[in-house]
Amino acid sequence: MAEALWDTSNLLVLGVPTFGWAEGRYFLVKSGSGAEIAHYLEERPEATEDIMLVLRYFDAVNFAGMVSCETLIGLGLNDPVVPAETVYSIANHFMAPCEIMEFPVSHTALPEEQRWEEFETRWLALGRGESELRPLRGARSHRKKPEGG
Repeated sequence: MAEALWDTSNLLVLGVPTFGWAEGRYFLVKSGSGAEIAHYLEERPEATEDIMLVLRYFDAVNFAGMVSCETLIGLGLNDPVVPAETVYSIANHFMAPCEIMEFPVSHTALPEEQRWEEFETRWLALGRGESELRPLRGARSHRKKPEGG
């Protein structure tokens, strides 16, 4: 959100960005802050509508279209904390060149987590100017879209 408001960077790197698609997080997240919010809402069903309205103000999808620098996003296809659908919801709003690196998992203890070293290597190379972004598009394109996102 900060980069969208200040527009000072040449490269934005987002490893499993959260707070995207508030409604989807409510239904898809199995652990982490999203699960804590769901638990809170279960105990206060009368407040659900008001709380979801407030959470929408902080939804990263509202800011993604304002980012003007190149962006690298990493996501785990199987992630109980930040489901891929919520990350795609954010990514689908970027107008600037955007590269997405998909990994089998994130936020797990599975051996496939080691694949995230590729993300670290990639963004470091981009930051040092040793590589160029491989955007999916120069401007907005169609990617996996979650229902409702």
